Amino acid sequence: MSTTILSPTIAENVAGAGVNWVDPSNALTDDSTYASVEVLGLSGNLKLKTFEAAIPSTVVIVSLIVTIKGYASVDTQPNDGNIVYLRLADGTLSPGVEFSFPMTTPDEVEIDLTDDATTIALSADDINDPDFAIEIVASSDGIAPQHYYIGSVTLSIESAYYAPMVTTRSATKPMPKKENILEIKVTILDKRQSAA
Repeated sequence: MSTTILSPTIAENVAGAGVNWVDPSNALTDDSTYASVEVLGLSGNLKLKTFEAAIPSTVVIVSLIVTIKGYASVDTQPNDGNIVYLRLADGTLSPGVEFSFPMTTPDEVEIDLTDDATTIALSADDINDPDFAIEIVASSDGIAPQHYYIGSVTLSIESAYYAPMVTTRSATKPMPKKENILEIKVTILDKRQSAA
C-alpha cells in the first residue's frame, strides 16, 4: 500500500444556483486566509481542481479521504448538511458525502469518499486529469445565515499496485545424450545374446 497526498492548484466558483464563495483561491493553501460564504439555504459549488497528480495507471484506488480545514462561525445556527463531491473530467458527479464544519475554531475534518470513488469507478487516470475536481457545497437551514470558512483542502489516496499475473511453466527434464541412448541399446542387445 502507498499513500499519496495531493492539494489542488485552482479554486473557482461553479456558475449556477447558490451564493458564490468569496476569495475561493484562499482555500488552496493553509496560510491563515480563507475562502468564505454567508449562506441561508445552499451555497454555490466551490470547485477545487488540477491536483497535478502523477499516479501510475496500474494502481487500484483502495481509499480516498478529503481533509478540509475550516470552520463555521455562527454557533446559534445549524452547521450540517454540507456536502463534498468528486467530479470527473467528463462531468460525472459522485453522490456526495455530508459533513459538518468545526464550530468557531479552525480545525480539520476528514471526509471518507471511498464509496463515492467506487460508485463512479474512479481510476488513477481520472485523478491525474487536470479537470478532476472536489466540489464543496455549504448549507444552512436555520433562521439566520451561517458563515463558513475554508482555509485548505487536501486529498489523501491510498492505493495498491497489482502486478499482472505471470504463468510459469515447470522445467522439463533434459533429454538424455545420444551416446547414453546408444549405451542402453547396446547393453540390452548384449543381454539378449547372452540369453541365446
